[in-house]
Amino acid sequence: MANLLGPKHVAQLGAYIREQRENAQYSLRQLAQAAGVSNPYLSQIERGLRKP
Repeated sequence: MANLLGPKHVAQLGAYIREQRENAQYSLRQLAQAAGVSNPYLSQIERGLRKP
């Protein structure tokens, strides 16, 4: 299967998630808990360091 998320797209997706989280007035911790993922993992996604 082709790699659909290149580094640029991962960073853009992370920025979008962070923007939406902040607009919804959710803390990183709150969103991580709601999504069922760890705080560090969500933080890495938002910073474009990890592919979701």
